Amino acid sequence: IKMKKNWLGQIGFFIAAALFLSENKLCGDYFDLLSQEQNGGRPGEWLSSLTGDARLAAMGSSLAASEGAFSAASNPAGLAAFNQAEAAFLAAPLVSAGQYAAVSLSHPLASRRFMGVSLLHLGSGEAEKTDELGRSLGSFSETDLAVSLAYAERVTRQFHVGFSAKSVYQTIDEYSGSGFGAD
Repeated sequence: IKMKKNWLGQIGFFIAAALFLSENKLCGDYFDLLSQEQNGGRPGEWLSSLTGDARLAAMGSSLAASEGAFSAASNPAGLAAFNQAEAAFLAAPLVSAGQYAAVSLSHPLASRRFMGVSLLHLGSGEAEKTDELGRSLGSFSETDLAVSLAYAERVTRQFHVGFSAKSVYQTIDEYSGSGFGAD
């Protein structure tokens, strides 16, 4: 039985690594360069690289599973880890005046049921806009927003389930896109 657990753990590791590489922005950029495809990505695509907790938790990693208010966006079942209301705020500066900010709230609805909401923002700093010959045309920026509404239920003391619905919006220069999703 011990050998079987190690074998299953190795398979889990390789599946997690494959998921990471398939959604890793660096790999995506590399393959985009090979195909010479130029685009700004999909609205909400950045959420998979910043909030991979649910994927890692599903693979058995208890350290990666977020709990509390922030889990409304990344691992909805984590809302059921606490029995009280919680508010969480995060502001992180990024390279070249970019920023990542998050506001999350969670609240128990009943002894085993919980609700949470998150507002996430990812913004770039100003970047130079050029034409095909490299002449400056001014500047532009990118903004990504996501709103997540989540519900979780504590089935047993150690088993929680959750669901979230997300709305995402992206602008790059004068272009924009939006989308909806669910976990």
